[in-house]
Amino acid sequence: MPSPLLAQCGFEHPGQASKIQMALTQAFLFCSPDGTGSAGVLPNTSTEGGIPACSPPETFGELSGNYSSRWRFDPRIGTGGIQLKVSRAFPASPLNPPDNSADIAVLLKLHGVVGEDGPASGTGRLFILYRATLDDRAGGDTTMVDVPLYTDVPVTSGRAVLKTSFDSMLNDAPLNQPGLPTCSSVELIYMAVDDPNGDTFAVPGAYLP
Repeated sequence: MPSPLLAQCGFEHPGQASKIQMALTQAFLFCSPDGTGSAGVLPNTSTEGGIPACSPPETFGELSGNYSSRWRFDPRIGTGGIQLKVSRAFPASPLNPPDNSADIAVLLKLHGVVGEDGPASGTGRLFILYRATLDDRAGGDTTMVDVPLYTDVPVTSGRAVLKTSFDSMLNDAPLNQPGLPTCSSVELIYMAVDDPNGDTFAVPGAYLP
């Protein structure tokens, strides 16, 4: 029998995984065969291959009735992207010990975001749900429950550039949590940008023109 891994940071991990970079696309309601999806939408048609489908497509803003104030991508110039990158820098804070801290820098860009009357302005929200397996400073090797992170996304005239980090969001209220230690494996479970109404606007994905 193999002996158990007793050393800290003894869990499985790659030699390197330093960056996640994704485009953003419009978020649509989940079409669920049994009506139990995120919005409980039941199929009413099928694709050419016979896969159950929902028609017409519906956004979260349309579901909530926020037709006039919802955010959309301008189909001519709209783009969005997010990058998560391992960083040696981290916020100076008692919650981040200098000899055992790491961070993930977050860069979000939006362009061509529109509302009913043209380029959108307002404050949305970035939501990240992640799972960390790490050498916890107090408890050693462990996998945490999935942790939600939030931060405001100010959009002006259809544009936004947001720079933040996991440690910044962890340190800030309402979480007030320590930042990530070294030897942390971070899994991205879900990511979305909400509009000022709180409706999901954009999610990682691709558009095939």
